[in-house]
Amino acid sequence: MRDFSWCLVCGSLREGCWKSHRINYQTWKIIKKNDVAPDFFYISDEKILTFAAAKWFEYHKLVHEVAVSAGIYDIHILQPNPYVHDSKKLTEEEQGAIKNSYPVGDYVKQGYPKLQKAVLTLQGRGSCL
Repeated sequence: MRDFSWCLVCGSLREGCWKSHRINYQTWKIIKKNDVAPDFFYISDEKILTFAAAKWFEYHKLVHEVAVSAGIYDIHILQPNPYVHDSKKLTEEEQGAIKNSYPVGDYVKQGYPKLQKAVLTLQGRGSCL
């Protein structure tokens, strides 16, 4: 038996409509809670992002060393990101996906420059083009 019910949110009679609204509402509650709640971690976002970039750097340095020892080429690519200015021109579909995704823009804007700096360091050591 199919679950058709009258949706009190949008006023339509559709299968599972209320489930979609419920998920959207729960997501909204999480986001709003984070706007006023204390930080989840006891260390700052800055320290977390710095640590993540350092681990990324160490991993790529290790991959390069292993590749060189095996006599093979390695490629490291820092992908364009829609939250980084002039990094990537978005299609309409991508713009819609960004608008409806979890709000990570602030973290990307803080962390991406750390990865870019790591790339420059790797390039200075001959580990990255």
